[in-house]
Amino acid sequence: MECFVPLNDDIDAKDLQGIKDSHQLRQFILFDENLKLFIHWPITKERILVLQSFKIWINDTKILESNDLSYFDKMENPGKEKGNENYFLYQLKQNICKDLIFRSSVVMNNGYNNLIKIQFNYNYRNSTDSKKSKLNNNKNEIEEEEEEDDNDEDEDEDEDENKDEDDEQDYLPSFEPVNLWNDNRHKHNPRTDNGSRQYLFSSTSLSHIPPQTPSDISNPDLNEDFVNFTSSYLNIEFPIYSLLSMRLRNNSIKSLLCIYSSLDFQISKSALQLNEEFLNSEEFKLIFNKLDYQLLDNSNTSTPSHITINPICPLSLPFEVSENDSFSLGYKLPLFTSSSTIPLSQPPLSYSNLNISNLPSNNVTSTSNQLNSQHRIRVTLNYSFVSASLPNTLIPISTCWETDVTLKRNTTSSNRFRTLSQTSSLIYSVPKFGNLPITNSSTSLLQNSSMNNASNNNLNRFLNVKFKFLNNNIKVTKGKRFILRLQIINLSNSALDLVIYYNNNTNNQLTNGISSPINANGSINKPLSLDKQYQFHKKFSNLIEGIILKSNDFKLPLINSNESYFVDLNFIGIISGYYSSLNGLKVLDLQSNEMFEIGNNVSVLVQ
Repeated sequence: MECFVPLNDDIDAKDLQGIKDSHQLRQFILFDENLKLFIHWPITKERILVLQSFKIWINDTKILESNDLSYFDKMENPGKEKGNENYFLYQLKQNICKDLIFRSSVVMNNGYNNLIKIQFNYNYRNSTDSKKSKLNNNKNEIEEEEEEDDNDEDEDEDEDENKDEDDEQDYLPSFEPVNLWNDNRHKHNPRTDNGSRQYLFSSTSLSHIPPQTPSDISNPDLNEDFVNFTSSYLNIEFPIYSLLSMRLRNNSIKSLLCIYSSLDFQISKSALQLNEEFLNSEEFKLIFNKLDYQLLDNSNTSTPSHITINPICPLSLPFEVSENDSFSLGYKLPLFTSSSTIPLSQPPLSYSNLNISNLPSNNVTSTSNQLNSQHRIRVTLNYSFVSASLPNTLIPISTCWETDVTLKRNTTSSNRFRTLSQTSSLIYSVPKFGNLPITNSSTSLLQNSSMNNASNNNLNRFLNVKFKFLNNNIKVTKGKRFILRLQIINLSNSALDLVIYYNNNTNNQLTNGISSPINANGSINKPLSLDKQYQFHKKFSNLIEGIILKSNDFKLPLINSNESYFVDLNFIGIISGYYSSLNGLKVLDLQSNEMFEIGNNVSVLVQ
């Protein structure tokens, strides 16, 4: 028995040699690809095959299991037409991969090693072996009969004497005759759905198939030849990869009575691992032929309907996605506000290719609890994988999923409350070194508190501003310049006038407040001795002074609202060591004189 998973999707099922050659080319499986799977065995007159189980595993999860051929379609036998070798060929049904195998999330796109295993367990027996065994048994019986004839004369003399004893031993009333053949036959040929047992020979297929016609069943007299079966199995393993990282973001725009839904996708880390291991790091690309974003109507489950929505910015198909590409497609959906009725026949916005009047009802009443469950969408992506390492090979992939449109929770008010509660404290903490909190002296607590309370009105300026280092974990050489790229996204309602500086002076940060009696959490600490203060100063001074910002006091251009800006910061590492953060790297808002720490999420190893 053989199993083939050809690499080419357009392979002809009648071309057995082409299927074998394409199977030799396959080294991996792509998640959601249009997978073809064939099982094959030659037709012989003296062979029987009985399928026990068919299983598909992904990692340690069993995805599919069957003990019959209900998941397979029988292909035509081309050997009868061409006069060549006859064989049986079954193909896995096309909807099995889409609906059962790949309808799971056990394959992740994080670059981990994922395996898919296809396993067949079956029993087989050659009839020639059983016939030889039967002839040997008959020969032994004849020899035994001859020996018995020679001993008949001697036994006749003692027959009368032992007659009574033999009669008692011939019959045991507490036992019944046992037919071993019947038990073995029923054991290796389980019942079908209709209760009948099938004994499958070379002219039939594996067991557990639908009832055959009388012409398909072999001579029942020969069934007794197949008593002892040999168990065997067939396992095929391939690494499996997911090529895309996808996400769906939804935000409500109440002023326009709409929901902005963004579909984001890019090449996954798993695809990069595939390229390194099997494609010799050559260029590959994904060609998208179809991308549908559909709004579903599940109010009538008997006849569900859907409407295709076009993206806000038109997208021409087909298009290609390479290794460093990232796409974000925006869509508009109607927003149903709480305790309101919106006529769907007259929407407040014109949605691209969205005819809302086709929905079953003309009015929809929603409540606040139903706001996030008003819409259900289906996303479909059809694309093909093309690589220079696989010439003349196009692997089609179809990804489809359904999800509810859930709105992002508004956290502005909670963030504002959290910020006010933190700044209202009398404790003003400066950057920490390791696990040691260093606070200002108790004499300046009231002054720092008044400064914080005065700046409460300006703290909201940085709530909607994002600072992100694109390379936040790097390894550099001592004495050589290195660059950290900072991305600034201004989502606030006002422009930003910023200055970036790095204060690595340890005098003020280490000597002030080391002997503070009040900790950052409000507990009282014992004052530190001068010896302890000097040890801390010597220990942490290297962590701050080991890296220097060359472009200190760097003035950025004005960043308007809803704009993004990239800036390259030039550093030099002068002391070897690992810096888990760059404490003291800050931005200053010249309009509000507010400072913001941005170096806590940067780690640098200086060698």
